Amino acid sequence: YNTDILKVGFASLNGRYIGNIFEIIAVHVSWLRWLSYGLISMDIIWMIMHITRCKAWTSYYLLAFSLMSILPSAIYADTYGWFAGFYNYATSTLSSLFIIYY
Repeated sequence: YNTDILKVGFASLNGRYIGNIFEIIAVHVSWLRWLSYGLISMDIIWMIMHITRCKAWTSYYLLAFSLMSILPSAIYADTYGWFAGFYNYATSTLSSLFIIYY
């Protein structure tokens, strides 16, 4: 994506505005992309632990990391390996968890 898409107000896109804005920024600023990948992923785990009132934080972080490491390549390619997929799916997952928690 380039910034011309902002001039037409996302008219040709699919309605996932927050994900598309994050994607545009991430394509142009690589350090922010990797930082946001890490923070959003950790926040999803953090929100799940708070919703379930988990006490064994370290164990669940290690479990989550292990499960992410054995993801099938097709699923990985559609989320973490694809900017649009990650920013559309992960941000909406995090938003949904935030709504459930609060």
